[in-house]
Amino acid sequence: MIKLTGLEAILDSNEAVKKIFNDSLLVPIEDFLSRPKKSFREDLINIGFEIGLSTFNFTSVEVGDEDKILITLFENVIEYLHSGSLIIDDIEDQSQVRRGKESLHKLFGVPIALNAGNWLYFWPLVMIQNSTLSNEVKQLAVNECNKTLMHAHLGQALDLGTSLEGVTKKNISDIVFKTMELKTGALTSLAIKLGFLVAQEKYKKTISSSSLSSLKNIDSNDKFQNIEEFGNRFGQLLQIYDDIGNLRSNSNPQKKYEDLRLLRPSFIWIILAEVLDEIEFQKFIYQIRNEFEILSIENKIKDLNIEQRAKIKSSQIKNDWCELFFKDNSLITLQLKNKILNTLERLTHAY
Repeated sequence: MIKLTGLEAILDSNEAVKKIFNDSLLVPIEDFLSRPKKSFREDLINIGFEIGLSTFNFTSVEVGDEDKILITLFENVIEYLHSGSLIIDDIEDQSQVRRGKESLHKLFGVPIALNAGNWLYFWPLVMIQNSTLSNEVKQLAVNECNKTLMHAHLGQALDLGTSLEGVTKKNISDIVFKTMELKTGALTSLAIKLGFLVAQEKYKKTISSSSLSSLKNIDSNDKFQNIEEFGNRFGQLLQIYDDIGNLRSNSNPQKKYEDLRLLRPSFIWIILAEVLDEIEFQKFIYQIRNEFEILSIENKIKDLNIEQRAKIKSSQIKNDWCELFFKDNSLITLQLKNKILNTLERLTHAY
């Protein structure tokens, strides 16, 4: 059940009004939130928190109840923002299935689903404002959420506005990676940064109490920027694995080849551009647009060994990005490094 703390005055109406509000907003949202999910972004909040603890030399300090409350707050923030984006994305793509059930707009209609998805963009900001965070960290968190929403919509504009027809091979990689950076990378980066802010809040309260004389003021701006970059790349990897999984989509057959069928930016197009010459590449696009037959597409993907090529390239990207991040963050413990690598490894098998 969604807790609407802070809206009591608005919702203090008669039972008829409450029922309409419940049926047209809360029921659809709770239906969506109850569906199975991978929860990777929640894991990333905890990773961001642990990166923060290392940054502020808090590795031996006990994680308190208040820390756990704030981590849970930010887990909900990420889940609500992500859910809102999926609901809207399904409407824009006319997707029929999401998380094992009919898409929300198929169950409740486009108007109700659209309103619910949009509401989930704003409610997390209210949750942050109503939290026990210091005003400084509240403002940082709200600013980061707003920036993420702006970037995600820019990424969605790229996604919706791109049809591979007429796009040359040399531009494919730039379009795909920029779309992934803005759409998926921004939200994943936000998850890690919010976790970091919980550690920053803990650090500032400890500094103000002067209970640990060994601590000194740390300018976290550079670290925050570095985490943002890593989170962005982490998110792009998540999208890459999702794109590779789209070649199979065993759990949701209706979504199989969705990105190819829609001629939308996808990591698979990068691989196709690498193995096909310009004429073959444009011919493949034409065939998908005008003569789409799932069997012929499957045969083409299989003959070119696209899935295996994509896995090899994604592994190279993952290794390069991780090496760069760990090199720039020497304070990260071996235990945390292994946790990050294990999470990434789990991603490779989740789709």
